[in-house]
Amino acid sequence: MALFRFVMIPAATPSLISGITQAWSFAWHALIGAEILMAASLGLGHILDVGREFQLMDQIIASMITIFAIGLVFDRLVFSKLANRIRERWGLNQSNE
Repeated sequence: MALFRFVMIPAATPSLISGITQAWSFAWHALIGAEILMAASLGLGHILDVGREFQLMDQIIASMITIFAIGLVFDRLVFSKLANRIRERWGLNQSNE
């Protein structure tokens, strides 16, 4: 058990963070798709679907930019910082010293 706790899990942590980042990305896309398919009455998918139905290109583009911006913010602020902290902690950052 000590081998897993002190060796295996710390060694796998950078890969786990990468997997969590990718899983969040797929989940975010699936959430928007589910909102469109299930005709939710609230959410970005609903706004996108209503814009499509009534051919409101400004609404469609605004919702697409919002979806992109939320994804980018989570990627840059949450997952990138977490991955950098993990890499620093385990000495995996490449630097020219």
